[in-house]
Amino acid sequence: MDILEQIKSEYPNYNSTRKRIASFILENPTRCCFLSLKEFAEEARSTEVTVLNFCRSLGLGRYVELKKALQSHVLIWTRPADRMKALASRSSDSNELFDQVVKSEQKALRSTFEHNGPKQILSFIQMIRKARRVFVAAHGASRIFSSVITYRLSLLGVDISELDMDNPHKTIFRLLSCNPEESLLIAIATPPYGKNTIATTRMCRSRGISVVTITDSTLSPLVSMAETALICPTELMGLTNSPTSIMAIIDIIAVLFLAEKQEDEFSHQEDLAQQYEHYLKLFNSEL
Repeated sequence: MDILEQIKSEYPNYNSTRKRIASFILENPTRCCFLSLKEFAEEARSTEVTVLNFCRSLGLGRYVELKKALQSHVLIWTRPADRMKALASRSSDSNELFDQVVKSEQKALRSTFEHNGPKQILSFIQMIRKARRVFVAAHGASRIFSSVITYRLSLLGVDISELDMDNPHKTIFRLLSCNPEESLLIAIATPPYGKNTIATTRMCRSRGISVVTITDSTLSPLVSMAETALICPTELMGLTNSPTSIMAIIDIIAVLFLAEKQEDEFSHQEDLAQQYEHYLKLFNSEL
């Protein structure tokens, strides 16, 4: 259940103190994402201990868990333009905002590379190399990533195409027309996870089409359906998604894919050269 829905459902049973805290959250969900425990308690006209007890009544062990739950709500239910306005309103100092954004992006990149080492990325690449046809499923803003990875890999000779998540009939037909054993789905999604992307991923799994995913968290619904998952945290200061970490992973996939391809081509050329020398000796011996 969404955190605000949970608070609304329990609101009639609260005493006056908890109702004051609940009302403050319901009226200011975006603002609450940024407040420290001390600031929250002051603005809700309560104490830190009372706020912590309120969190526990919601099944949350710490105040930071309440903030995370509110951030998830804001990501799903608040318009992107409003989220960006909320981010910009955090400070009137441009230098301070600059530092906050940079630190948030650096944190996302560090976390991305901690989650995804060469072994995981090469496993992802091997899945692509084994497939004769590759499909990409993504919705909303994630279509940016879909377009980039499709463009990059198509330049490297991969038979790859994007599925239209706004046209389920066309998507179903295309997936039914392919050979499952020779096909691969790359599913890409960040919060809020598109229902058609999830449905497409489930369809592929049920048909025996291999699935890999690029997503933001191990809690993403795509992870359990994928054979290989690359985790790229995308949260920007708690209120919106940043493309930085996923774009970085796509860059690495493209570079390593090319390196692996060149190594294979070099080995192939070496093998041809050896065979040439072998058969040339046979011809010379017959002279």
